[in-house]
Amino acid sequence: METPATTKTMATPRTHDAALAKLQAEAGANMGVWFGCALPNDFGDPAAEYRFANQSVALVDKNYRAYLSFTGPDRVRYLNAILTNNVKDLAVPAAQSAGPHPGGT
Repeated sequence: METPATTKTMATPRTHDAALAKLQAEAGANMGVWFGCALPNDFGDPAAEYRFANQSVALVDKNYRAYLSFTGPDRVRYLNAILTNNVKDLAVPAAQSAGPHPGGT
């Protein structure tokens, strides 16, 4: 028989409310969980949202981003292979925003 001391339970992931979540929900957003953050799925009319963003302005909450640290002798070669930035030429210490390489997976 398992006792509370020996029972292992999975921790329930905590949802982080992004900075704009309350404002977006008040504006009618259908909220969802993306990368552990409460972010809008949509505002109910994707065509109107696209038109508005295309003809005016759109604010995209990127609070789900993470900071990663890579170590090891192949870190520069690896990052150059998967990112769109040239990591080899960065000075140490340096930081740069990057996205996945279009040809990568």
